[in-house]
Amino acid sequence: MLEISAFKKLLDSKKCWLLDGATGTELERRGVFTQLPFWTALAVEEHAGILSDIHREYLSAGCQILTANTFRISWYLFEKHQQEDKFFPLLRKTCELARSVLPINSGVLLAASITTLEDCYRPDLVPDESTLLKYHKTQLEALDVCPVDFILAETINSIKEAAVIMQLCAEMKLPLILSFVTNGEGELLSAEKIIDLLKIAEQFSPIGMSINCGPVPEILNDAIILAGHFEGVKGIYANAPGKPHPDHGWEAANNACPVLEHFAGEMIDLHFKIIGGCCGTTPEMLHAIQNRTILHT
Repeated sequence: MLEISAFKKLLDSKKCWLLDGATGTELERRGVFTQLPFWTALAVEEHAGILSDIHREYLSAGCQILTANTFRISWYLFEKHQQEDKFFPLLRKTCELARSVLPINSGVLLAASITTLEDCYRPDLVPDESTLLKYHKTQLEALDVCPVDFILAETINSIKEAAVIMQLCAEMKLPLILSFVTNGEGELLSAEKIIDLLKIAEQFSPIGMSINCGPVPEILNDAIILAGHFEGVKGIYANAPGKPHPDHGWEAANNACPVLEHFAGEMIDLHFKIIGGCCGTTPEMLHAIQNRTILHT
């Protein structure tokens, strides 16, 4: 894990960083069958070649930050389903696989993805604070000894869980970008105000705050709030225009690439430093976004 000061210095070296796109829906698009509770967590064991290809194609598209496929490799989840012995080997192997595709001295950063303990679209299921502290601490301790550069907390749906993650990363001196999911009306999915979350973030000083996992028109509204109320590094990654598909993960709209490219331009104008893609986005779509961001790196 990078030291916080080193991570800040790296981020400051470019005006804009291109984050990669979706991994889960991309695995599904390539024929990988996923199901709850583990969803994509077992991909490194069962489909390592496809996972490697996805990482490499995002690199070829111009992405400067890759995300290890650790989103669902959660100590909370694995303990809940009596699979504790698989947790750390899978976590480390997944991070090592992502690291292995990066050329030496490429300057590409590797993020370790974490998310909510329960369903990231169900803020009503957020556990009590003691549970959040226990399981997120174990998760972060495990990632701290994996070959990753920083923590990317994604699709966080409540202030309570966001605050615990920010607190732990501050105490453990781990570089953190915290990305939350919103309803397009200035609120997290918990109906708590984005502005209130940003006020609490001031206590813990995460390196960056971001929004992810929403459609472009809605996420744009909340991006304006983030831009106006947070001084640190700002990030954003929207879903591909389209909708979920039961057989191949996502059905993208025909105009997905130009819509995302235009959206990236709007975010650059709002001084967002990290721009990428969430559900349904593909290497082709990230290449379209790169066409806009490359002028600002």
